Amino acid sequence: MILVEKVNNLKPFERNSKMKKLNANEKKMLESYKGKTISVVLMGHSMGITSLGGLEDLVILKVTDDLQKNVKSLLTEYKLSVDETNAQTFPWLSEFKVKREALDVVMSKGVIIASTSLAGYLPAETTYQDLVKVFGPTNVDTYEYDKIDAEWNGRINGKVFAIYNYKTGKNYCSTNPDVEDITGECAWHIGVENKKVANLILAYFSERK
Repeated sequence: MILVEKVNNLKPFERNSKMKKLNANEKKMLESYKGKTISVVLMGHSMGITSLGGLEDLVILKVTDDLQKNVKSLLTEYKLSVDETNAQTFPWLSEFKVKREALDVVMSKGVIIASTSLAGYLPAETTYQDLVKVFGPTNVDTYEYDKIDAEWNGRINGKVFAIYNYKTGKNYCSTNPDVEDITGECAWHIGVENKKVANLILAYFSERK
């Protein structure tokens, strides 16, 4: 079994590739994930475990024999849970499925979004109509901005968020599509304080679209 660690989005590096058992440092690394919800991903012939919504740390397990048994024993030992998508992709992980966090969204024009920044995008097929269906009418006046045509502000589970287009509508360029026709890769931005909140927005949107 090979344990690989990825830090700050750098390429993974292998550690103790000839050792079948985890050494003290590898055990310590897994200990730091104890009790967390993770996402197990299949990478070719290897199995990866990543912290859900995390950008700084990535733990990958490459199991050379008895894949399911090895991964399940580590999940049990370190009290790890997997997300619902994982349980659907790999039914043998269903016993480790974490209970879904309740998502509560309150739309509010008055929230202060100065601390937010771009942390992700809604799916490429997302339309203005989809956003109105899920989040209601836009609640920010954008007529005085030259780069944004539609914006929604609110809180999800108490965390501030903003959803908006940027340079894709007529406010920026007269040849761009009307706001009702804006769609495509990176068309609708998610502004939040951290990546985990962006994942909550994506989950909420996918459930209600």
